[in-house]
Amino acid sequence: MARRQRGEGLATQVAVRFPADLLGRLERYLERLRGERPGLTVSRADVVRMLVHERLSEIEAEDKTRT
Repeated sequence: MARRQRGEGLATQVAVRFPADLLGRLERYLERLRGERPGLTVSRADVVRMLVHERLSEIEAEDKTRT
């Protein structure tokens, strides 16, 4: 079911499974963000969305320079 997500329009929930080592890396990055920005509430889902968005933007920019 789609629902509104903090100014991002409609969002759809997606379930993913991570291997333990990748989940550990994600958790370490999450703790790093929380340490760098005290008082900021960041969830694991927020970090996954941010990383996917950033990497896809990089890939799309690379694709534009190749054409």
